[in-house]
Amino acid sequence: CGGANQESRCPECGEKIGGQNHRILSTNRHFGLMDNSQHAAWSDEANLNMA
Repeated sequence: CGGANQESRCPECGEKIGGQNHRILSTNRHFGLMDNSQHAAWSDEANLNMA
């Protein structure tokens, strides 16, 4: 589905990356270069207002 479902640590800087329950960590931001997307698959921007 493309939603965040795992947390880990960046091998370069050690920061937490990823997320759980289709929510990216608050310290992360969407990275669309891999799939040319404009926003996360599960997000308010995708009209999935899951608040």
